[in-house]
Amino acid sequence: MEFLMLLFLGVSLFVGVSVYNGIVNRKNAVQRAWANVLVHERQKMKILPALEKAVNNYSEFEKGLLTQITQLRERLHGLAGEPDAEGLNQAETLTHEIMESIKVTVEAYPDLKADGLVRNMMQEITEQQEQIGAALRLFNSNVEVFNRYIQNFPNNLVNSIANKEPAVRVFSDSSASSSFEYRPNL
Repeated sequence: MEFLMLLFLGVSLFVGVSVYNGIVNRKNAVQRAWANVLVHERQKMKILPALEKAVNNYSEFEKGLLTQITQLRERLHGLAGEPDAEGLNQAETLTHEIMESIKVTVEAYPDLKADGLVRNMMQEITEQQEQIGAALRLFNSNVEVFNRYIQNFPNNLVNSIANKEPAVRVFSDSSASSSFEYRPNL
């Protein structure tokens, strides 16, 4: 009889320790999954300033170029009447200035070989956003495993006595869920 009591206590202690460690391990998995979400978000945030700078540089270049092209067009329209060697010379000079400006700007700002750069950065942001979505799915999966683990018997007893871990909420996006008419009766 005494042996059975010791065996029962030993098994109970073993089960209690196993459940306790299981709760700790699953909680750590939830925390790690959330940290992975934040890593991907951080990577995306690192790209944004470079994208903003490239777009601003390109935008400034385009504004200046557009002004010069407008001036050139006005000069060329002025040549439509009588032959005007001086007007033609001014138009040629302006054309040369525009071409030099483009050449110097592109050489000075390799980032302005830009539409490709901007496109690549936008692609990288899109990929990071997809990675964030995947990380959120993994996070929600870990949350579901953790919550189920602490709510099942006898784990809920061990949790209420030893760990006292509350259930974790899954990630949800209110703007995404507002686009659905269906609401589960949870």
